[in-house]
Parts: sequence; C-alpha cells; structure tokens
Amino acid sequence: MLRLKHKTKLRLGEEISCRYWDFERYLWSSKGCYKVEEESDLFTTVCKCNHLTNFAALMDMSGREENDDLKQKLTYFCSGLSIVGLIMTIIIILKPKKVGKRDLRMESNRKLRDIIACNLCICLLIVNILVVSALNRLDIKVKV
Repeated sequence: MLRLKHKTKLRLGEEISCRYWDFERYLWSSKGCYKVEEESDLFTTVCKCNHLTNFAALMDMSGREENDDLKQKLTYFCSGLSIVGLIMTIIIILKPKKVGKRDLRMESNRKLRDIIACNLCICLLIVNILVVSALNRLDIKVKV
C-alpha cells in the first residue's frame, strides 16, 4: 500500500487515479493499481498495487471548478431572494391568528406546526445569511 501526499488540497472537480510508469510502453498505466477510497482524503491518496515499480497519483484537473463573477452574482441574488422569502414567511407564521370557535386540540396542533415551521425558517435564514456574508472569505486561512 502506498500513501502519496498532495502538495495542495484537492479542489472540487479534481480526480486522482493511481498509476505506475510502464517502461515497455512508455506511458502511465493503471493496470494492477487502484485507489483505496476509504483511506484517501483531500490531502493524501492511498494506492494499492500488485507489483513494484515507479508510482504516482495523477490528477485530472479537467473538471475543476473555478469561481467566476456570474456564479457569484447568481449566488448573491438567489440567497437574497431566499432571505426575503424566509423573513416574510416568519412574519406570516408569527402573525397573531383570529381565534374563533375551534377545537382546542386542533389549535394546539396548529401552534406546534407553526413553531416547527418557524424554527426551520430561522435555521434556513441563518444559513443563507452565512453564505452571503462569507462568500468572499473562502481563501482566508484559519490558524489553529
């Protein structure tokens, strides 16, 4: 089993495959080698091969995600729209209801549903606010 450390953390869309140098055909080959998914992570690739030679973990960067202005603007727009909708939903849920002649059991069930829906909306609101506020801070390193 070979443990190969990456120089940088894998990014979205990058794929790693285990290969060895085939001296007869002068190319990288995967015959007899495979990646151990359970032990591999974003910083290390673990390969298992049934022979010994020169090994490497090759990275396919063709599907790599890149940030661009259109995706960022679309994220801001959709998150903003979601924030407005969630605030309106919370206001409607918390608005006092007219109490008429209703069954007390139905009324308590309705209050419970309102509490659950309101909590869900508040959680989604917090997530959307975090997305909007932290979108430009993805490259900041945290010291531990």
